[in-house]
Amino acid sequence: MNRPLRRLGTTWKSLWNESPLLVLGTILTLIASLVPIWIGRYLPLLDYPGHLANLFVWRHLHDPQLRFDHHYELNLQPLPYWIQYGIEYLLAIPFGAEVAQKLFLTLAIGLLPPSVALYAKQLGRDPWLAVLAIPLAWNMNVSHGFLAFIGGLPLLFLSLWALDRFASQPSMWRGLLTVILGVSLYFSHILVFGSFLLIGGFTSLLARRPLTIRQFFLAPLPLVPVVLIGVWAQLYGNADKTNLPVSGKSFSDYAGPHNDFLSNIGMIPSWTMNVLPGHRDDYLYAAILLGLWLILFVAGWRSTKPESQPAHPGIGRYLGRAEVGLLLISILYFSLPRSLLQPFYWYAVNRRLAVLVCLFALLLIRGSLRTTWRRNLLFGVMALSIIYSIDISAHFLRFNRRNRGFDELMAQVPVGKSVLPLMLNFGDEDALMNCFNQWGGYVQMRQGGYMTPYFPIEFPVRHRSVPRPQSPPWDAPRLFRFSEHGKDWDYFLLHGPSRLQVFTGAGDSVRLVDQRGDWSLYENSTRAR
Repeated sequence: MNRPLRRLGTTWKSLWNESPLLVLGTILTLIASLVPIWIGRYLPLLDYPGHLANLFVWRHLHDPQLRFDHHYELNLQPLPYWIQYGIEYLLAIPFGAEVAQKLFLTLAIGLLPPSVALYAKQLGRDPWLAVLAIPLAWNMNVSHGFLAFIGGLPLLFLSLWALDRFASQPSMWRGLLTVILGVSLYFSHILVFGSFLLIGGFTSLLARRPLTIRQFFLAPLPLVPVVLIGVWAQLYGNADKTNLPVSGKSFSDYAGPHNDFLSNIGMIPSWTMNVLPGHRDDYLYAAILLGLWLILFVAGWRSTKPESQPAHPGIGRYLGRAEVGLLLISILYFSLPRSLLQPFYWYAVNRRLAVLVCLFALLLIRGSLRTTWRRNLLFGVMALSIIYSIDISAHFLRFNRRNRGFDELMAQVPVGKSVLPLMLNFGDEDALMNCFNQWGGYVQMRQGGYMTPYFPIEFPVRHRSVPRPQSPPWDAPRLFRFSEHGKDWDYFLLHGPSRLQVFTGAGDSVRLVDQRGDWSLYENSTRAR
């Protein structure tokens, strides 16, 4: 333990002595990238409230005031998402659920650049390439609230780093570390897990040169227990066919729409730097970052020597582990469907990998980035990242200020009363996504009881077989009919226009309690009596 710590301390001391401005600039840029998470209480991300409600229900399942255990029970099968919810659960013990989920997002975004730096150094590339990864941490997956996926990105690069170290110099401890990290990827997200197996399986064979038969079998050896544990967890966790909607027996059973090649190319900017409404980030900011990358890539390619110890000296200059990694993640990106339709619906399959294509492309940049002019380009990336972070923070701050009415109205609802959220306007002018889709999660955390389910996989809790209050689908609130859904709810929380038309046929049964901005609170007077 002391040896790695001493090595880490020596590395930091060396970096500081070489370029203190570069170190300070990187730290400042990383801190700026985390400000949007903490600038306000609410984050305008699509799935974020739904995940938060799941965590909160798990933590307070047997709280008698919240009455969650009447509607829910634990479902702690060995399923993906354990890394996200497990870490959040532990953090929630001292900090509470809301802070815990923000801390998890902080770790996911903050640890991505250092993990890229570690893997880059292992491949013989300059670890300062991680500076270019900082703006990519705020990508479309964050906008969608895909917390498990973005939390798995740092783990992916750490796992590839560990596997490459084992393949270069095998030892029991290096192999054990690789197995632990690899298994954690399954319990993070299945797409990240599959990316690791594919990329690691090939790049590990290039780590030791010259390649012998013994090394051919030894290098990827840690992947064997990783695969076996992943298969066991998949089969055991889905033994009753209720946790995961996987029923296909062959590849022909899985179907979904595919983009053509040019459409996939065009989709990359919108799924990398894209958190803000409009196109300033995915067009302007992304174009500037691409330009800086191109300059560094061309200069490095023309001026550096071949990768050390190439597997094949004739092609060592052109095809190393970094190039193979980019090739393989690109094959996944271009071959997987845009979304899956059969045997179950899975939104945004290959699109989530767009940011990985960009991150692996960073590793193509060769040579030292610490020459004067290349270091200045890194400062340019830092400036771009800070501007991007400030832009995101400003939008998130305005979003919180505009929606203060939610807290003010909910403060008027007595404890224990049921509230049905009807988000007639899903979006906000400062949010890219339909951030109110799952806003009922915040309502459930305050009032307890039942809420319309948001996710097909019921983890870490699932619904009990008891009567449920009637409500329209979470993504179709305009299907609400008072005669069908109104009798089970004490209050109705509305966001957006067409408030009066919602209660057609209710007569005097519904009265307006208060209205704040785009938010309105109505009471079902029949239940109040």
